[in-house]
Amino acid sequence: MNCISNTGIEIRDKRVEKIAPLKSYASFIKLAALQVIALLLWGCSPSDTPSPDQADRFIKIFGGANNELAAGLSLDDDGGYRILGTTYSTEDPMEANRHSDIYIVKTNVYGDAQWSRRFDFQQGHDFAHDLTTFGSHNILLASATDTATDHKHLWVLDLDFAGASQTLVDFTFSVEGHDFEGASILPLDDGVLILGTTTWVDTEKATPSGGFVGDSTDIFLAQFSLQGDTLWSRRLGFEGTDRGVKVLAQAEGGYVFLAQTDFGEDPDAAGLGTYLAITNSFGVPTITRRIEQVIPGDLQATADGGYVMIGTSYQSGDSLLYLAKLNPWLELVWTQTYEGLGTASGRSLAVVQAEGSGERYLLGGHTRTAQAEDSDLYLTLVDESGVELWTDDGKGLRTYGGPQDEICRAVKMTDDGGFAVLSSQEFGETFIMNLLKVNAEGRLDP
Repeated sequence: MNCISNTGIEIRDKRVEKIAPLKSYASFIKLAALQVIALLLWGCSPSDTPSPDQADRFIKIFGGANNELAAGLSLDDDGGYRILGTTYSTEDPMEANRHSDIYIVKTNVYGDAQWSRRFDFQQGHDFAHDLTTFGSHNILLASATDTATDHKHLWVLDLDFAGASQTLVDFTFSVEGHDFEGASILPLDDGVLILGTTTWVDTEKATPSGGFVGDSTDIFLAQFSLQGDTLWSRRLGFEGTDRGVKVLAQAEGGYVFLAQTDFGEDPDAAGLGTYLAITNSFGVPTITRRIEQVIPGDLQATADGGYVMIGTSYQSGDSLLYLAKLNPWLELVWTQTYEGLGTASGRSLAVVQAEGSGERYLLGGHTRTAQAEDSDLYLTLVDESGVELWTDDGKGLRTYGGPQDEICRAVKMTDDGGFAVLSSQEFGETFIMNLLKVNAEGRLDP
């Protein structure tokens, strides 16, 4: 249980200079046909297919001729959606999949795209990680590959509600010899807090594939000013591989974060697990907890000052959806696993405030039954004790999907009481981004 912590990593501010708008690809014409096919494959007969002006139920897909990987979802005040992803599509077929860019789409309440933007950093591989709304600002967290050094920088970008770049925050930061990947961003009144992963790279030790040997992969937690100045930073974790997952504000002015770890060389630990910590306002852990044989998915705050966590348990040898309620000090109050889903991964959750019914939790992920070769999306709604509420069909959950894989990225409760799910959907040999809207009962059909 030896926890690594240093006083900080020196960060270089590097202003983003190249921001390219998304071009209109001819290949996007295929999306209308794909949406019709998707509705039929996902179990909607022609008579049940939601109409184009229907806001409570729809399936909408976004992307081009190459891979589009979903990353984040936020809700707008006008009832629409903002979708963040990574795109490999390009107008030039010879350039396909040679580099990736950040891709954001704004839709109306019906899921129809109103505008889209594409952001590029030095023609390298850029990867979207998180999206959050802060007042009139939309804060993106991404990683960008510097073509001069081949290292990944973290990149923070602020957009207005029309998709134009703003100057609230717009910076990259890097450390010589380190790669960074983002996980979660928390806007603050005077800056941003970022949770991610950092790997120290030994450039003297090349791998056969042309990469470099990563010496240490740790949790990275840092606070930055609005100008991108480093206020403090921490490397945290065990001696093995640790990755940040989610960070939240804590009631006493500190922060709470969720991470994945292999617990280093601890002989008593069995494989991958969950690491949780409460820190003070400078990122120094004051309370830590570990849950073995559970891969973390998401963490949300609850009305009683505690937290609820979704993940994937393999404590019994099978992969099962896992839900845990924690008190304000990260002590386990109760845990639940759900065996009726087949092989299931818990990826995202939302806390639902039901009038007169206490808190409820919407759980989302993807599942694979013993009879199926592909994974489907699932949603299940549980009460504040983790008891399933959708039991009318005898399964306790809703599943959605076609003949290939669907990978859940985010779930949200919408203003009409329904739910939205963002996923990456396999279609042929590529992935596209899929926005699914279901009603309050989790149904796509009437």
